[in-house]
Amino acid sequence: MINTALYRLTLAMLFALLFFACETREDNQEQIVDDPNFQAQTQDFLIGDSSNYELNSCYYENNDLRLVFNGESVDSLRWFKRNALNEFIRISSLPYIKIAQEGAFRLISYKHLHQPVMRNISVYTCASGIETVPNAFTPNGDNQFDKWAPIGKGVKSIKFTITSMNNEEIFESESLDLPWDGTYDGKPVPTGSYRYDVQGTLYSGKAFSYKGILSLSR
Repeated sequence: MINTALYRLTLAMLFALLFFACETREDNQEQIVDDPNFQAQTQDFLIGDSSNYELNSCYYENNDLRLVFNGESVDSLRWFKRNALNEFIRISSLPYIKIAQEGAFRLISYKHLHQPVMRNISVYTCASGIETVPNAFTPNGDNQFDKWAPIGKGVKSIKFTITSMNNEEIFESESLDLPWDGTYDGKPVPTGSYRYDVQGTLYSGKAFSYKGILSLSR
C-alpha cells in the first residue's frame, strides 16, 4: 500500500514542477528571424607588397569580401584558390577578387627584373550571434558576475532593458559594453527577480529578440 503522505507529497512536487515549467516557457522567449532592413555590405581587405604575406581574417555571412592589391605598380597579378585536392587553381588576373566563401587564397605579383612575390590569405566566416543571455548575476562587489549584459559577437545594433516584475523600467542600454550594474538611480536594487527584454540585429542579416526572467542576488 502506498503511503498517503508520501503520495500527496509526490503529487505536490509534480504540480510544482509543471507550474514552474509552464511559467518558464511563458517568461523566457527567444526569436531569431531575417532582418527585413538588412543590406549586404562589401568589405575590403587590402593586400600590400610584403613577401610571404599572411592574412587571417573573416567576413560576416551573407555579405561579400573583396581582396584588393594596393601595393606598388607591378606587371601582372595572379590570384589562386585552394581546391579540395589542396591544389591552388588560378582564378583571376585582376587587381582584386570578390568572394563570398571561406577558403585559402594566394596572390602572386610579377614585376620585371624582380622575383615573384607570393602572399597567402586565409578567409573564414566571422562569428555573429548572441551566445547567451545570462539568467542570473551577483552585483556584490567581488568582481565576479557583478554586471549583467547579453554576450554576443557580430552585433550590429542592440537595445536591452531591465524592468521590475511590476513592469517598471529600471535600466536601458544600447551597447554590449554598457552592462547593468544592479542599480537604479544610483542605488542598489534589492535581491529578487527582474525581467529583461533584448532586441537587435546582426551583421549577418538576422534580427533577434530575447525575453525572460533575471535573478539578482547580493
